[in-house]
Amino acid sequence: MVARAENAGPADVESGRGSPAGVRRLVLRLRRVAAAYLVVAALGSVAIGSTSVNCPTAVGGHDGIGQGGPGPRASGPAPADATWWWQPRPPRPAVQEAAAVRGGIQLRQVAFDGRGVWPDGPDAIRGYLEEALTRIGVTEASARGHWIEGMMTIADHESQFHSGAINLSDSNAYGPSQLDGGPLHATRGPWQVMPDTFATFHQPGTSNSAWDPVAAACASMNYQMSRYGVSRDGSNQRALVGQANPGIRQGY
Repeated sequence: MVARAENAGPADVESGRGSPAGVRRLVLRLRRVAAAYLVVAALGSVAIGSTSVNCPTAVGGHDGIGQGGPGPRASGPAPADATWWWQPRPPRPAVQEAAAVRGGIQLRQVAFDGRGVWPDGPDAIRGYLEEALTRIGVTEASARGHWIEGMMTIADHESQFHSGAINLSDSNAYGPSQLDGGPLHATRGPWQVMPDTFATFHQPGTSNSAWDPVAAACASMNYQMSRYGVSRDGSNQRALVGQANPGIRQGY
């Protein structure tokens, strides 16, 4: 028993934790563990960074509004050098703006005096259009020509060039009787403009009377530019407003 203990002694001491060999093995193991940890940590940070930047639900724009998707809103300002996967959509094309600056008036401000005092006929209507185009600021000869062609056709279809025309039979012929004897909402004049439309698209500086053909022409053109997108030069009026075309009769 004693001899066995003596033979076993050196082996026990050799494998003990306090021996130099044991310490070296322990250090090597720790180094391997540390190296493996660093590799895992590095891979993890790359994966996390990739997810936070490229994930469709990541926080969006730098202003903290969350433009990138349904993810949570940022709690603080983004770093100045941060890059983002999401790009805002380009703005939609602007709607064609009316060429003339119009102020509009209230329907109750529309006057109904003057019926029958304005001359009829193509020459008179053309003269009213020339003045109306000047009032809304269309000065180029080609643009004025486009508008006059289309508006003369509309006047022919709507009133046969009668300045005092009023429609008492369509769906707009309702409302209390006015000074001219017609219902409030009935269409009037060469271009058969409703008083409601006349008020909304009234050209500043023109008469408040629905029977003034210059004011009515301005309101009609402003209306067409706003509703149908007719351009300032009138070049696309016939493409957008059927009633401006010869042989086509339809409301506008």
